[in-house]
Amino acid sequence: MNDDIRSYLFKLISWLSKYLFLRLFGISIIYIILFAFGLVSVLDSLLPVIIERIWRLGVILFCLIATVMIVDSFFNSNKQ
Repeated sequence: MNDDIRSYLFKLISWLSKYLFLRLFGISIIYIILFAFGLVSVLDSLLPVIIERIWRLGVILFCLIATVMIVDSFFNSNKQ
């Protein structure tokens, strides 16, 4: 059961970090394309909202990574 919890948490962290980085990559590509077409003002109006949400997701992801590290170290210390 302990290995199931750890593997589930690790899969969740991997999945969340993958989509967070894909979102960051997509936003950077969109920004470059809009800059090429001269439509940066469209993204500049939405950028504060996007950054706020990505910041919150990053903090949540960091807290989940810390939780997984603590849970993993707790279960590994009990095995010794």
